[in-house]
Amino acid sequence: LDLAERQAELVKRVAAAKPGRTVVVVVSSYPFAIGDIAADPNVASIVYTSHAGQAAGTALAEALFGDFSPAGRLTSTWLADTASLPKPGPKTEEFRVDEVDMLEYDVISAGLTYRYSKAEAVYGFGHGLSYTSFEYGDLEAPDEAAADAPFTLALNVTNTGERASDEVVLAFASACESAYGDRVPETQLVGFERVKDIAPGETRRVEIEVDPADLFVWDVVSGQRIVETGRYLFFAGTDAEGPEKEVRIEGETIGELDLSEAQNVWEKATIARGVTYWEVSKLNTVARRGGYHSTGSRRAGDHVGFTKAVLDGATAIELRTATTAADWADLSDPVVEVRADAPDGPVLAEVRVPITGDLQKFEHVEAPLNGAEGVRDLYLRFRCGGIYIESIRLRR
Repeated sequence: LDLAERQAELVKRVAAAKPGRTVVVVVSSYPFAIGDIAADPNVASIVYTSHAGQAAGTALAEALFGDFSPAGRLTSTWLADTASLPKPGPKTEEFRVDEVDMLEYDVISAGLTYRYSKAEAVYGFGHGLSYTSFEYGDLEAPDEAAADAPFTLALNVTNTGERASDEVVLAFASACESAYGDRVPETQLVGFERVKDIAPGETRRVEIEVDPADLFVWDVVSGQRIVETGRYLFFAGTDAEGPEKEVRIEGETIGELDLSEAQNVWEKATIARGVTYWEVSKLNTVARRGGYHSTGSRRAGDHVGFTKAVLDGATAIELRTATTAADWADLSDPVVEVRADAPDGPVLAEVRVPITGDLQKFEHVEAPLNGAEGVRDLYLRFRCGGIYIESIRLRR
């Protein structure tokens, strides 16, 4: 994410020589860590463009000289530096490239993209300025909607500045009461509209069609995408103070997960932190749509879990496990803790895993369950890295 050292130094020196009159133009296909430039009081402004082709220089000159008002929006999140990227272990004062966990593809677990990140961005997804300012009116939407019927968000947009400009109105949504809790996006883009050439003082009515199907989650019980019944908050603009409206969407409910029969953990889990996945066998993958994998730990504290698992009547847990012989694995305490409600919730069982020496060599292991009752989120928490689980079953 870092700029080349000489480029960063060039910006710093030029801005110091022309304080308040230096415009930094960033041309790239992806975000850079430009927090220092953004915080430099000598930098007047920053203009970003992608690699736009032969006319890029002319377009930039026209934007800089005010021949038109740029009104683009960022399609990614720009972080201050690499410190907010996922790490395989505790953070250290000095950042090193090999401390970034480049194998963490799970954006929910890693807290990446604008939908899940808790990091404070320098420029967030959807950020974009122009040579004027706009004021948004109240957001209009139906109080209730059906999951299979698109509906319209509407609002008035007024140009409160002195220049004509386009405005890109963004509409976002967040689920207020999902069964998956914070494992659904904190916010999600559901539509946008570019409004052309709004004159100073002019007000335009903007309508954005929303398809509730875009708010789907995966239900492991039915094996289908569903839109959950419940309250959803819709809002316009990237500013937290933008207009908002709550809409109740009538859809479906996440099913209760019965683990009385052996189920593949990778296939049925809806919760994950730090784990990785490994193909169990080509035969199983060919036979099953979407593949067939085991779920493995990389370090102590990793966990995998299940939403709304039926625990009533369960007296024991059966797992099919294996361990790797890789040098990185620490198998000094090969135990899987079975917990309810949260990764650090009540312990229902401790399953000691046999050392198999091969992540494809699985053995059945079991332990009695204590206090298993109700319909609750169920967690498997690893005490060490190098354990792989293929299946889970609750014996009743």
